[in-house]
Amino acid sequence: MEIRVLGHRLGVRDDDGAPIVISRRQVRELLCVLAIERGALVSAARLAELLWDPEDAHRTRGPKQVIYNARRVLPADRLRSKDGGYRLHLTDADYLDLSEFQQLTDQARSVHGTAPETAVELYRRALDLGGTAPLGDLPQTTGMEPIRQSLLGGLLDAREELAEALLRLHKFREVIDSVTLWLMEHPYSEHLVGLLMLAHYRSGRTAEALRVYREFLTLLGPRAKPGGWLNGVAVQISENRDDDWGPRPVHLATDEHRLTGGIDTTTPSPARVYDVLLGGKDNFAVDHEAAGRLTKRFPFAPQTARVNRAWVIRVVRFLLQAGVRQFIDLGSGLPTLENVHDVAQRKAPGSPVVYVDSDPLVCIYGRALLQQNQKVAMIEANAARPQEILEDPATQRLIDFDQPVAILLATVLHFISDRDDPSAAVRAYVEALPPGGYLAISHCTVPAERAEQAQAQTAPDIWGGSGIHPRDHDVIARYFDGLTLMEPGRLVDAPDWHPELAIDKVEKGLGNYWVGVGRKDTAPLTGA
Repeated sequence: MEIRVLGHRLGVRDDDGAPIVISRRQVRELLCVLAIERGALVSAARLAELLWDPEDAHRTRGPKQVIYNARRVLPADRLRSKDGGYRLHLTDADYLDLSEFQQLTDQARSVHGTAPETAVELYRRALDLGGTAPLGDLPQTTGMEPIRQSLLGGLLDAREELAEALLRLHKFREVIDSVTLWLMEHPYSEHLVGLLMLAHYRSGRTAEALRVYREFLTLLGPRAKPGGWLNGVAVQISENRDDDWGPRPVHLATDEHRLTGGIDTTTPSPARVYDVLLGGKDNFAVDHEAAGRLTKRFPFAPQTARVNRAWVIRVVRFLLQAGVRQFIDLGSGLPTLENVHDVAQRKAPGSPVVYVDSDPLVCIYGRALLQQNQKVAMIEANAARPQEILEDPATQRLIDFDQPVAILLATVLHFISDRDDPSAAVRAYVEALPPGGYLAISHCTVPAERAEQAQAQTAPDIWGGSGIHPRDHDVIARYFDGLTLMEPGRLVDAPDWHPELAIDKVEKGLGNYWVGVGRKDTAPLTGA
């Protein structure tokens, strides 16, 4: 059997290659959902969540009628049921365009830097599977939207990487024509904007390249700023420098990486769920499902993620003003458009930054993205084991503990259970700080008026492991024992901490995080 889900319309052929006409849209949507799961069992409740929105009456009745209609058009025994769930029976002889897309892009990435001509051909074949209006028969539902965005993100990655390969082949006109069209669909893609600028610049059209940058700044608005990579491209072009600001490294985990790198794609990862909430695409279906459950229980989850990310950026600006030039970012998560090293090195070039995360995928991506920056390192380690981090060769190489250093524990301590003693870990980090060093913490709490809702959002089925462990004000404040809390001199909700340091508007907080920054003075103190 042949199944094509990536195009504008679902395409299905039987074992003899004859097309199967599926006139009912809900049957096409059901088959798209089951095909994307590649033969895995999907519960009836999960199917209903993906096929219909909560207010739809069909959701309460379940998918039985749609299953019945699907079985009427499919070859016998292709749609199976077990334990209250359903799955498509697929064999090695069957064809699924989504599998071919991933095989082609994996092959293209394996020769991306060594054989760009081959990579271009492979990327083109992969992108042709989606056509001009991809994923047209996926359900238009809230539950399906994270999966849709993940698949669209894969298509965008392939477009960006195709443009990179074309740049290496000096096919500037083709890059300009293609990327200009793609930006109509993805106008806020900084990577596409930078690739278009590079294509203009390398074809001798410097003024046009800078015009593209100015138009993008106008699109962002006066209070928003682009990320470090795009700024670097603009600086190189405006200064007509000879150094080669090549395309931003893009490294997506292949099946081989997932097997050899210890990446678990069956359990949600805090870093990847957080990436989904921030609108990223470096995640898996299990993370999208977890983020969907979280957003259903706690609709303001994406806002909370953005608020905390913005707080980290303000903290780095504050610390730079205080003279800090070294940073250790614990539980750093997946790289975004504005990272600690982007902010620090823009103000103080050469500032060393050590990123730490326990998620292997984070470290694979991070090392690929940071490979050109000798002052930045990514360590795979658990924040609950400080000695491993402090004694790591990368930390020892980059960080001088005789000089002020800042240790950032943003949205990480609440993933450490009391059994693993987060207080002991924090004490070890504080002891490692030299006089004039800083500790920054943001930590989830449970507002009394939303205790039931907060409990739902902290469950292990969303975050994996043991879930989140919110703590009250007094417990979090004790993490700062031996330090002097910086202005405003107490723990506050994230948006209330130095909002004047923000470049864009500070979103309103929800009272579910306490944040603070403490300085280690020469003489030890006794309180928070």
